[in-house]
Amino acid sequence: MRCSELVADHPEIAEASVGPLFVTPDGVRMPDARFVLDPAARDRRPRRGRPRSRAAPPRAKANSAAAAGAPGRPSRGHICHTAAMSGLFAGTPLERPVTCETCGKPLDACDCPRGADGAVCRPCDQRITVRREKRPGGRTVTVARGFEPVASDLGAMAAALRTRLATGGTTDRDAIEVRGEHVEAVAAFLEERGYRVRRA
Repeated sequence: MRCSELVADHPEIAEASVGPLFVTPDGVRMPDARFVLDPAARDRRPRRGRPRSRAAPPRAKANSAAAAGAPGRPSRGHICHTAAMSGLFAGTPLERPVTCETCGKPLDACDCPRGADGAVCRPCDQRITVRREKRPGGRTVTVARGFEPVASDLGAMAAALRTRLATGGTTDRDAIEVRGEHVEAVAAFLEERGYRVRRA
């Protein structure tokens, strides 16, 4: 089927972006495609047997509406569908698995820590501020703040700090807190593990 026929038969398609096509003896493979749909255009679908108008199709109207909005993003009311590739050259003899941009391993074998957004977030990518703070009752605590909580095992690090400093402590969202004044000791502990530390 040609793309022009696909758009003519499905006026709800506002935008279509087709990746590389691979021609094989079994047919044509399209491993990567992206479609932006306009649900309102379904009501304008031409009925069978009725001649189609020569006026601009709804797809052109949807494109002009999208151009009036934020660049590179579909306009309001549109639904974006993406068919993602399972690997490079998927479905061909040249298929290769998608690899991590940091370690080079296939994603299913990658051990790199990742943040909540799925991006690699190593200790050296995080900047931690260590400072002394006062608590009600005159207590002094040392707080290390700025961790990416998904990529960092705060519980294990807090336990290791409590053992090293022989004191109590806890975690709070993106921070580790230990009792007492231990700015230098906490900063050294984090630097040993590759974090970038700022003493405040």
